[in-house]
Amino acid sequence: MLYSLLKPLRSPRFASIAFGLSTAVSVGVWFCLTAPKSNQAIIKSKSDQLGSQPSQPNTPHELPNNPQTVIRQAGTFRKQGRDIEAFAEVQLLSNDEATSEPNLLEQIELAFDQSRYEDALDHLAKIGLSSPDDFRKMLNQGFRFMVERQPSDADPLFHKAQLGAMALAFGGKRPEAEEVFAETLNRIARLRRINDLRHRMATSVNRPEIELERSKLLNAESFAPVTKHTETEPGIRLYKDKCSHCHGESGAGNGRAARHLFPSPRNFLGQRFRYVSASNGLATDSDLINVIRSGLPGTSMPAFPELSNREWDLLLPVLREFHRLGVEASLKGLALSKDELDDLLAAKTRPTKQLDIPVVPNDFEAAIRRGELLFQTTGCRHCHTHPGASQYASNRIRHFDESGHPILARDLSTDPLKGGESLDDIYRRIALGIPGTPHPSFAGSPSETMDLATYVLSIANDEKSPSTNDTRRRRLVDSSFKGQP
Repeated sequence: MLYSLLKPLRSPRFASIAFGLSTAVSVGVWFCLTAPKSNQAIIKSKSDQLGSQPSQPNTPHELPNNPQTVIRQAGTFRKQGRDIEAFAEVQLLSNDEATSEPNLLEQIELAFDQSRYEDALDHLAKIGLSSPDDFRKMLNQGFRFMVERQPSDADPLFHKAQLGAMALAFGGKRPEAEEVFAETLNRIARLRRINDLRHRMATSVNRPEIELERSKLLNAESFAPVTKHTETEPGIRLYKDKCSHCHGESGAGNGRAARHLFPSPRNFLGQRFRYVSASNGLATDSDLINVIRSGLPGTSMPAFPELSNREWDLLLPVLREFHRLGVEASLKGLALSKDELDDLLAAKTRPTKQLDIPVVPNDFEAAIRRGELLFQTTGCRHCHTHPGASQYASNRIRHFDESGHPILARDLSTDPLKGGESLDDIYRRIALGIPGTPHPSFAGSPSETMDLATYVLSIANDEKSPSTNDTRRRRLVDSSFKGQP
């Protein structure tokens, strides 16, 4: 019985397998006996070398002191929202180093994040980009690089065009920005078409028209200057000049700069105006003017204080018409008569009188205490960060606006309040809510609403947290991991 079990092990095939295994084991044993000694010796030698050197303090001066490191460090600070430290870094460079193109590009990014658009335009001029013709030449070069399949050379050029167009748009040179955006999209469209034709040529036979079209597209010299808008309606011209780069030519929030901005620009066709004062929760003309004139802190919406009364009279009807068209489209398909539809459209687009605001309480400290109690008991604390709350209290609940875009509740201590930071502004936000967002209207009495607004005003810090497109995106991403109560 035992012999029959052992017999297969005496076969030549098993003998060869056994020899291979024994050889592998022998080599492994040899390696284990010799290699560790060698490694240990190397580690001991390195340790002795490090032990003989004095320890260095953990300071920024440990980094190599060269322009490339300074610029990269400035970029890291900027992306973290530490704009002051980033600006201090670039000041360490000499005059010659400060005028190098990489440093100027970093300064453009920094100036843009700090809303110093004139400085960004000055830096652009120093690298030879001051007119649409300059950008056109650079884009042609980037186009050639992409055709020759050299994306690493083309990407920096297209990135410079993006920065330049944004700086032009926000620096008051919007017609020039429109040209640069259009030129950039023109080349992107050509590159996509060329790539499509390349694949068609590989699968088509005797199709000379494909090669002819591709040859025309490859000719960068055939790029014609983009024609400017020639609308005769003054309000439309003003809108296109001031607003369309972000909000889109039709008001749909899909302008050429929109994909670079967070949160996204308002879609006038599909979203409600959010910062309102009318009793029926709609925006008055004064609300629209305040938002446009002052901008929206904590977003990419800049201020336009330079607009005249005549320009307001031209611009506001355009925004109202966009909003009316969007509401009208949303009502299509309802089984209502024309009169009923007209009444419903009016109810959704025409603001009533402004909300009455009660008198400020005489005993401010008592109002703050009553407001704090309301804040803790009515649900405010579940969304908003407040003194004594955990660092990520405002990230505990994931919110979405009416278009499905993710949003975060305000940190009432350190975030800028978009709708204004006066007591009246805060009262309106609480009493009327913020249309188009999960922020509800408060159901308390006017005196309770004033107490709550008084408490919110009392916990707001004068110094606000830095807010850039990058920091806002990172905070949203962080909320997915750190937003648990």
